[in-house]
Amino acid sequence: MTHPDPAPRPELVALVRQAWAEVLDTDEDAVPLETGFFEAGGNSMLLVLLGDVLGDTAGTPLDPVELFQHSTVRAQAGLLAEVEQGAQPHA
Repeated sequence: MTHPDPAPRPELVALVRQAWAEVLDTDEDAVPLETGFFEAGGNSMLLVLLGDVLGDTAGTPLDPVELFQHSTVRAQAGLLAEVEQGAQPHA
């Protein structure tokens, strides 16, 4: 049985949400927390751009494959938390 990841820190959720809004060219309030990036209007080119934006903002490079595997705002915020802690991200 798998347990859900603990809720990511609110500041990381806000950071990811801001990055999505920038990349998707939308208002931050319109960015869903639990909808996948592609369902929210993203595509593979924008996912690469999202990785760049998040990497610049967070100061940590993010692999687009990891962003694909962690496709929601909350999941990507959790991924950032793992990277910050020096943990190996998991699929």
